[in-house]
Amino acid sequence: MGHSLSCEIIEEANYAFKLNYDVLHELETEVKKALGGVMFDLIASQHQTNSNHYQSNKSHHAYTNLIATE
Repeated sequence: MGHSLSCEIIEEANYAFKLNYDVLHELETEVKKALGGVMFDLIASQHQTNSNHYQSNKSHHAYTNLIATE
């Protein structure tokens, strides 16, 4: 796989990640309403404590951009 194709794949993956992030961010308000603020905050805090995922969209982009340059 050439460098150009790798960059295109990473660019598209970053775009898909952003779209998913935006959708989840939009749904957050509705989920809070459905669960109640206290329950939502409890679940969200447990997820952050146990999560092995990236902590921010920015760090995800930095990681994928690093891979693209290797």
